[in-house]
Amino acid sequence: MPETQLVKITVQHWRKEGVSEEDFVKWCKEEQVPRYVGLVKKHGFVRWTMCFTPSERRPPLEAVLAAKPGYKVDDYDVVHNYYAPCLDNVVSLLADPEYTAQATEPEQAWIDTSRASLQIGYEIVYLDDGEIVDAIAAG
Repeated sequence: MPETQLVKITVQHWRKEGVSEEDFVKWCKEEQVPRYVGLVKKHGFVRWTMCFTPSERRPPLEAVLAAKPGYKVDDYDVVHNYYAPCLDNVVSLLADPEYTAQATEPEQAWIDTSRASLQIGYEIVYLDDGEIVDAIAAG
């Protein structure tokens, strides 16, 4: 991995049972983001995005994937994408006592903390803004 390549952490969360999709999205945007974004920045992260996955968008893709054994549309509610210069940024965030106060404790009423999925790696962009940006992909 090139030294300039950012570390990408992807975390999938499910909302707690009884929390509506609408209320969950509102909580994420209006409460979680303002409380947490400064902490992520403090630990040197350069980008943080959320991807919401509304349940009504799943059926068309599920229908197509039904013919492909082993493929499925995951049912988590939000994906957090974190980008940092190195793994040390991630470790320092998770070790910070403010992380518990600003992220872990407030999410107890909203997120199903009994399950989550996490990936760590790096991202390579091949197509950006409709343009091929990688010489290898361009052929």
